[in-house]
Amino acid sequence: LIVMYGGLALAYQSLIKGKGVFFLAFAWFFLSILPVSGIIPTNAMYLEHWLYMPIIGIIFGFLYFVEKNPNFLHVPVIALCIYLPLTIYRNLDWADPIRFYRNEIRYTPSARIFANLGLELANRGDCGDAIPYYEQAIYMSDQYPQTHHNLGKCLEDSGDIANAIVEYKKALEIDPNFIYSLSRLELLLGK
Repeated sequence: LIVMYGGLALAYQSLIKGKGVFFLAFAWFFLSILPVSGIIPTNAMYLEHWLYMPIIGIIFGFLYFVEKNPNFLHVPVIALCIYLPLTIYRNLDWADPIRFYRNEIRYTPSARIFANLGLELANRGDCGDAIPYYEQAIYMSDQYPQTHHNLGKCLEDSGDIANAIVEYKKALEIDPNFIYSLSRLELLLGK
């Protein structure tokens, strides 16, 4: 709170003095982080890419500070040397969805991430590896028909028709109008 109110005071002074640069930095940060701050409910956990826009405000403020205090010019160079390799390494995770989801599971395991990893594996034709991830997603949170349907589709593709039918039926227990499972059951049961 001290940092926030101190920043607000500096932003106000910046605006009054006619420069407005620090006000821009402060306003940019808080206005761009507002939609994901928790004040407005979201359906996802906090994600790192939500900070890309707010960090621009921090960069504005920092560059303004360095412009007024050129003796601190070495600080952004050191920060760049530290964070550039970390950013490149993180971008390797973002470049491959399977690598990304496996990394996320290590730090923030959730049913959604397990289901997404299973879906990505299944889309690449690797249902054998996808099935345990779907099962883990269902174990963690059994509330979405899509996960049962996708598990059923993998089981069906693997030749386990009996268990595929069970999963399609479970999907329909969650949502009786889930058209994808209805159509697969119709095809498999011949009705």
